[in-house]
Amino acid sequence: MLLRPAVSEDADILLSWVNSSESLKWKQNTASPISPSEHDKWLRNRLLDSNTQIWIVLQGALPVGQVRLERQSDIVYTDIYIDWGARGQGIASAALECAIANYKSAHGNHVFCAIVHVENKSSQKLFIKNRFNPIESGDADWLKYIRSEE
Repeated sequence: MLLRPAVSEDADILLSWVNSSESLKWKQNTASPISPSEHDKWLRNRLLDSNTQIWIVLQGALPVGQVRLERQSDIVYTDIYIDWGARGQGIASAALECAIANYKSAHGNHVFCAIVHVENKSSQKLFIKNRFNPIESGDADWLKYIRSEE
């Protein structure tokens, strides 16, 4: 597993991942497919944002997922997606750890946060395995996980 920084040429694969039914099922703020023009605008803004880093997860030379870490105020929010065929191999855990290490190297220590749907057991296990601790979210449908690197 390798990570490489995302570039604008990754727009199509990133859009296909975010618009997949298994991804949309677990999104807190996105319930329906995103248009290519809307996604291109979002991606351009994220790639220019110094508080955001997006990596493409590679298995060999094949892109199999993405990790995004985006600082908002004092918290760095995580977003991770691994393609269905690459799951169950420890790729998500390795990619998440590598992305956090890269982010810390560039931006220093932070508090990392993951917001996970209560029915998304795989993501819950991933974040617990990677030293995120559950805290009260105030929302019955969503769980909040925090990892402090301060």
